[in-house]
Amino acid sequence: MRLSVKTGQILQNFKQVRHRLRIKEYKPQSPGELLQTDSIKIRFNGGYKYLITAIDLKSRFAFVKTTNTLNSLQAKNFIEEVKNNAPFRVERVQTDNGGEFEKRI
Repeated sequence: MRLSVKTGQILQNFKQVRHRLRIKEYKPQSPGELLQTDSIKIRFNGGYKYLITAIDLKSRFAFVKTTNTLNSLQAKNFIEEVKNNAPFRVERVQTDNGGEFEKRI
C-alpha cells in the first residue's frame, strides 16, 4: 500500500519502480570492455528508417546498421553482428533501456 500524493487516497496495487545499480564515471581499460548502443529514428522518403549504433568507449570503434523496423529481435541480431565484426572481444554492452533492448538481450 502507499499514499497518493496527488489525491490523498491509499493505493493498493501500484507498479514498483526498479532501480538499477549504475557505476558513474566508469572508464574502460581495454577495447571491448564497454560498448554503448542506441537507436535513432529518421524520416526517409515519406516513411521511417532506424539506425542502431554501437560505439566502443575505449577505441572509438563504431558500428551502425540500418533497418526498416525496430524491435528486440533486430537489436539482438545487431549485437551479434557487432560481436562477430569487432576487432576485439565485447565484454559489456550498455543501453539506454529503450524497448528494443529489453526483451531479447
